[in-house]
Amino acid sequence: MLAPMVSPGDGVQTRVGAGLLAFMVVFGVAAGAAAQTQAAVLQFRGGRDADSVRTVVAQRLNTIVTVIPYGDVEDAARRKGVEPNTAEGIERVSRELLLDFVFEGEVRGRGDAATLTLISRDSKGEELARTEMSGPLTGKKDKPRVEALTDALYETTRKVLSGEAQAEADQISARQKKVTAGDLGDLTVKGRLEEVGDPHVRGPYDHPMLTFYFGFGGRNRDATVNLKSDLRRVYSAALFPELALSFTARPYGRKNNALRGIYAAGEMALSVGLGSQDDLKREFDSSTFRFNLDVGYLARFSIVEVGGTLGFGYDNFSIGENLVIPNSTYTYLRPAVLARVDIIPSWLYAGAEAALRIGLGSGEVVDVFAERGTNFGFDAGILGGGAVPDLGLAYALRLQYIQHSISFSGTAPNASETADDMSDGSFRIMAFVGYQIWSGFQ
Repeated sequence: MLAPMVSPGDGVQTRVGAGLLAFMVVFGVAAGAAAQTQAAVLQFRGGRDADSVRTVVAQRLNTIVTVIPYGDVEDAARRKGVEPNTAEGIERVSRELLLDFVFEGEVRGRGDAATLTLISRDSKGEELARTEMSGPLTGKKDKPRVEALTDALYETTRKVLSGEAQAEADQISARQKKVTAGDLGDLTVKGRLEEVGDPHVRGPYDHPMLTFYFGFGGRNRDATVNLKSDLRRVYSAALFPELALSFTARPYGRKNNALRGIYAAGEMALSVGLGSQDDLKREFDSSTFRFNLDVGYLARFSIVEVGGTLGFGYDNFSIGENLVIPNSTYTYLRPAVLARVDIIPSWLYAGAEAALRIGLGSGEVVDVFAERGTNFGFDAGILGGGAVPDLGLAYALRLQYIQHSISFSGTAPNASETADDMSDGSFRIMAFVGYQIWSGFQ
């Protein structure tokens, strides 16, 4: 009787072959399951940059899952008689096209002031996760940032759909911390953006590198010179218009370290349509010009910032040749303290400022009324302002009082005009509109 002969090697080959076949079957099923994940990227809302940003998101997502062309989504919605961006539309289109989830987005603003919001929804139209980033979106250097945001939102969406997000939330809750799917999404997004070196993620209390303003307002003037003869020289001007250009700078306004508080501000302004007239109704050409530059530091305590600055200022009031009062030109050092509180972060703040004006010079007025003069003054004001973050549009309003005092010594060239002192005060009110710039050192 003949029997088949089996060598030990045959058995090994048989077991290896069976194991390989089983591995291929399992791997094929897993790969097939992954390949079956289907999604769609709906039309983005927003300006003309919305379509190009959507394209980047769709292309990136298509490297991870199968993205159904939007034309197929529109056709399915048309057949069902629904709008694809509504909850009902997403549910009915997802059922027909076997979608696991959809992405939708919105682009607000442009350039440095642009903001991209991405949202993922399940096949019933329910929101799964959302995230947001600010800054340029359409340049070559910006594509990795949009792709990073897409990767991060997908990862959070995958976790929510698979239940991993809830598991992570439960673990953190056990350590007495509350985390939602949205929170996990934010953490993931920040991590991915850090990987690509994103300089544009803004927090609620971050500051732009520069804000430029154009201002319009008015000021008055009341100046009195007290002569040793007990006579007085008085100049009074009602409110007259001023035009101004100003800026504020926070070069490290989005850093999370001590550099964040570095602050600078400057302003220059000139009068418009100002004229003077004496008691005899004689008219004199008049003009004002001023500028100041301040640098300092602001420290943040929750919603409040407090700090100080040191600056230099120049304030000139010129009047044509007359017998009442000569030109005054104040130069001064300006140490100041200031505080502001964020009422609605980014959108609205209020503040106050007070400063000394340590006189360096007073101009022609000293030469007329004395041999020498020392100038000392102060200013105090309140202000409010804010910005429309998506547009980069900034606005501010300031009310300020300024006072200069001069003490004279020595005899004037005309002895009868020798004076003891002079006071010079004015109120100013200015309204500003401007634009924020967020790039740079930040």
